Amino acid sequence: MTEQKESRKEMKTEKLISLGLVCLAVALSFAFSFLIDAPANFSILGASLLVLAVFIRHLPWLLFLSLLLIVANLLQGPSFPGMGWHLMSFGVYLAIGRWWKRDFGWTRSISSPVLASLCFFVVSNLGVWLWSPLYEVSLSGLVLCFTMAIPFGLKSLLADCFFTACFIGLSAWAHQRLSDESFSEKISLQTQPIEL
Repeated sequence: MTEQKESRKEMKTEKLISLGLVCLAVALSFAFSFLIDAPANFSILGASLLVLAVFIRHLPWLLFLSLLLIVANLLQGPSFPGMGWHLMSFGVYLAIGRWWKRDFGWTRSISSPVLASLCFFVVSNLGVWLWSPLYEVSLSGLVLCFTMAIPFGLKSLLADCFFTACFIGLSAWAHQRLSDESFSEKISLQTQPIEL
């Protein structure tokens, strides 16, 4: 009986941590979209989308919150040629987050933000190259487009890795802190968090 009670307590802890990380990702994404004047392409959005894809079980909620964050992020900047490709490339974060969810180990924890950022860079810049009048649709235009985008891509990569590491660190800290018996007794885990 105590084993079953421990199992339920662990499930409640997992749900509480998942809910906390999702709420934090959403809140920080909105803060970065509207309140914080961050450098161009240094955004928490990519890491937030990865976190949502890992910790939200139900696809409708995942899509709703993801679209909400993407729209909020887009409201802060001007539109540009190839914007549709840019929007599609955010789906890469969700797909890679779902892949990461299947094996939440160190290898995928390190490779997921890097892979997502690189895929985002390729897809979004292909769209810019195809639709922008700045680049001719030729091999030299493609090379020029990708060369000009490298500084922005590096900022995105750094932001994705940094913010994802922050979320992972926070998750590890919360697991350690909530599994500590003396701390667990101080807070009530008897209430059921929202099913994600």
